[in-house]
Amino acid sequence: MTRDEVDESAVESRCPVDHSSLVESSRTAEIRPLDAIPGPRPMPLLGWRGNTLRFLRDPIAYLRQLRQQHGTIARFVAGSNPSIVFRPTTRDRSTIFVLGPDGARDVLTQPDVFTGGEFRAPKGLEWINHSMVSAEGGRRKQRRGTMSPAFARDHLKSYVSEVEKQTRIRLDRWRRQQRVDLAGEMFDFASGIARTCFFGQDPSGGGIDLAAMVRMFAEGLVSPLAGVPVNLPGTPYHRLRHYGEIVYRELLAEIDRKRAGGNTGDDILAMMIASQAEQGLKLTNDELMGDAVALFLAGHDVPANAITYALILLSQHPQIASRLWHELDREVDGDMPAYSQVWRLPYLDRVVKESLRILGPTLMILRSAAQDGIVAGYEVPAGSEVLTVPYIIHTDPEVWQSPLRFDPDRWLDTKPSAFEYLPFSYGARKCLGAPFAELLMKIVLCVLVKNVRLTPVDGIKIDFFSTFVISPKGKVPVHVSAQDGNFEASRVRLGGQITTMVELTG
Repeated sequence: MTRDEVDESAVESRCPVDHSSLVESSRTAEIRPLDAIPGPRPMPLLGWRGNTLRFLRDPIAYLRQLRQQHGTIARFVAGSNPSIVFRPTTRDRSTIFVLGPDGARDVLTQPDVFTGGEFRAPKGLEWINHSMVSAEGGRRKQRRGTMSPAFARDHLKSYVSEVEKQTRIRLDRWRRQQRVDLAGEMFDFASGIARTCFFGQDPSGGGIDLAAMVRMFAEGLVSPLAGVPVNLPGTPYHRLRHYGEIVYRELLAEIDRKRAGGNTGDDILAMMIASQAEQGLKLTNDELMGDAVALFLAGHDVPANAITYALILLSQHPQIASRLWHELDREVDGDMPAYSQVWRLPYLDRVVKESLRILGPTLMILRSAAQDGIVAGYEVPAGSEVLTVPYIIHTDPEVWQSPLRFDPDRWLDTKPSAFEYLPFSYGARKCLGAPFAELLMKIVLCVLVKNVRLTPVDGIKIDFFSTFVISPKGKVPVHVSAQDGNFEASRVRLGGQITTMVELTG
């Protein structure tokens, strides 16, 4: 049994879900047409383009307003609109946001109806649409099988030494510098881990930073502006092509090196190549590269942002930080937790769960309707984009009590359904990199909280930009001091968007 299968069964044992009966009840209820799904009117003069500009300027605010004004399912704009994320497949297009757990259930329990979709990849970069995300049926299941061994709990142990090594290097440097950009440091840290654990590269070996190139390429893929095919320096389309070509060249060279070396190694790319050979599943280079990019994003962008947000939240909630520190001081000998301890620290586990809920990096789960379907009692025709928004579900007062309060102890008696808590999606298309991200997050939080106290610079503004992942906008400067348990001294005045997303005065 794979790790994600264990997780799903654990969730459903707490809150059993009969998928077939739920979907069937949706179909037998009164079904309303697509045009009945509410949504904002196109803006005067600019039409849907004006809505797009508003969405790009602040996706979180746009989605919050949709939830407040239109309910748990809403269209991007009343009428049709060009696709925001995926390549359009029908003339009558529409983008639908799923903002409640019932709709999320309908989407995520029908993986063959609501599929991965195809990104608007420029000519020559179509390989990105050969990833497992876009694969269907038996082929998708076979390909997940080639990846599962790399994320099994037993194999995760092989990554711990590299995580510990990179954490120690960063911790030593922080002690000397005393002030660092937390967001930049966490991205660099996760990038180094990804280069080693995902691609088998030495992060200190120089050359192209493949992980950084993948991240910039992925940001361009989901940017609507990159869909404008103007190939001039400085344009989003040009940057997308530039980074995509680098990723293709470097990743193909890495695949060739691994095949020439007999597919040995513990890194995820080597294991994928070896596993598909053992199973007799012939994957093309395009399929291998697409899968490697998709898994990298899940195991890099998400934990980098998640660790940053958890550390910010702890700095502004001294009582919670103190409780976590005392648990770690009591249970963990030395700087680093043993691998078995990582999964047996109950307060750390609750802190991680709560941080992923209130400031989870995943803004949207991207799906495309491969065939006609039903979501929350509405017809959704084939070709529609269906974007489930965990962030809105995780902070909905109809789902969570005091949703903007950072309260790890809510997990002592809160038992959310699988569709009320979606940090890594759900079901047949659940993120395979979730165990890796969770391991990375727990180890790093354990080491940093035990050894240093981080204090944000007083008065800094923390804002965010969003694609399908919520990332800090700009630097997040923090002071680094030796851990002395004086967590109250780390509470400062913060400004910016974070003050609307989390209660910071409790």
